[in-house]
Amino acid sequence: MTYLKLEFKRSITILPTIIGSMVFMLLFIVGISVLISNYIYKSNLFEPITVGIVIPEDEKQGESIARLISTIESVNKTSEFEYMSELEARSKIENKELEVAILLDHEFFETVYAGYNAPAKILISEESSLNSEVFIELLNAAESIIRTTEAGAYSIADMKTYYEVESSWSDIASTFFLQYMEIAL
Repeated sequence: MTYLKLEFKRSITILPTIIGSMVFMLLFIVGISVLISNYIYKSNLFEPITVGIVIPEDEKQGESIARLISTIESVNKTSEFEYMSELEARSKIENKELEVAILLDHEFFETVYAGYNAPAKILISEESSLNSEVFIELLNAAESIIRTTEAGAYSIADMKTYYEVESSWSDIASTFFLQYMEIAL
């Protein structure tokens, strides 16, 4: 019985040391976790890839579309846009100097101006890296934003016809685009 009393007294005397050690280890683990998560959050896990953009020289809206896509923060962190000719883009894709190229040719703009949904041509290297796969996923997300904008533009066009508004299509489209960008960004 006296042995148990002695062990109990000894346990009580070292109890603050045990609790202090546990608190110290808990704070140490939490601190290391915060540092690691902060490092991962702030560091760029992906090296930006170069994306070739092919836009006809006489097309003003093409650069606006490219700027719109590049302003999306996640796209901006994972890619750098480089404007080039279609021949140069195809050559760089074949030589594996470029992983992704987006072709916005005259045909694309003509169909868009005619009111049809024309897909952009995207060239992807056969040996695409994880970074280019991430960019393609982000491009799909941007496509969703553009489709939403398109739906709004078509509804405005229908309202213009229905309510017989005396305004040009370009004025309505510009107003809608500016309002949408204020909300989106």
